[in-house]
Amino acid sequence: MTNEQIINELQLLKNEVEELKYRLFKTIGGRSAEIRGTIVQPSNITATIAADSITSAMIASGAVKQSELAYEVAILAFASGDTSKTASVTAGSIVIGVYESTVTSTPATGELQLVISSTTLTGTRSAAPGGAAAITYTVILLKV
Repeated sequence: MTNEQIINELQLLKNEVEELKYRLFKTIGGRSAEIRGTIVQPSNITATIAADSITSAMIASGAVKQSELAYEVAILAFASGDTSKTASVTAGSIVIGVYESTVTSTPATGELQLVISSTTLTGTRSAAPGGAAAITYTVILLKV
């Protein structure tokens, strides 16, 4: 290929990329593809929605499409010899996250198993932290 042919090929590729970018922009409506949504206010809503004044009635009638996320936090603190801990939770809650919020010394490596039975969350470690070590888990639960 000559230099002129290479330049022409590069220009064609550049034009195709620009066309693809334009089509993508048009398809997603000029917004980020990851942040798409629709704000809806049905015509049967007569109340004016001012800052921080959304009522339960407005939510029920569809002015707001998603209400507040209901969650709770449970703490499981394992001392050096503990392999099992419990916490009270709302019946029907679902674990959506867990992290080690406090670690003292160097605890023995262990797996954590979480089980919910009625209103009790039970955390069981495969090994106690041991020695002077301790570990606290913070568990986030979705209220259903």
